[in-house]
Amino acid sequence: MHAVSEAISIHDEIVLTLLAWLLQTRKEQGCLEACLWDKSSQAFRQQFRKLCHDFGLDHLQFMPYSLRRGGATAYFQATLSMEATLLRGRWESSRVAKLYINDGLSFLPSLKTTQTTNLHLKWRRRV
Repeated sequence: MHAVSEAISIHDEIVLTLLAWLLQTRKEQGCLEACLWDKSSQAFRQQFRKLCHDFGLDHLQFMPYSLRRGGATAYFQATLSMEATLLRGRWESSRVAKLYINDGLSFLPSLKTTQTTNLHLKWRRRV
């Protein structure tokens, strides 16, 4: 297995708060060097499917790569700048990125959450 280090930038306040908590917890436990995810990519895909199921999102058929596509689409919607979106996402091919973003934008009107999803989100907001 070839381990590759990845880097991302995070701007979402909730995610930043959770990561700060995680780092503080790891510091207290003396394990700051541990990876955020130390399991296989297959285990990640299985956990991703489980979370999608738990949140009632099976019908949307999300895959882990949906995170990148969705992130690019959301960032483009927020900035209305394809250039900024391409730079932030470090896309190798602007043609592919534009296809993904346009596909994501066309998919948005059909997105519907289930009652299960709404209940999970409401409960998680309180935590």
